[in-house]
Amino acid sequence: MSDTEEHLLNLLKIAWQNEWRLKSQLAERDEEMERQRNEMQREIKRYEDLTKSYKRMFQILNGERVDG
Repeated sequence: MSDTEEHLLNLLKIAWQNEWRLKSQLAERDEEMERQRNEMQREIKRYEDLTKSYKRMFQILNGERVDG
């Protein structure tokens, strides 16, 4: 194998390693973003549930009819 071929092969190996590293980092980032999205959805749901509870308590305190 000539020096040029060996050099090109080494460059190809480096490029492949960089591609693999980048794909790995992107996968980790995607997992983290999904975790954060799920956490935000839980917080939104909790806020909605609290809002409903407070509205129901307010209606009860004011003697309004409360269904369900």
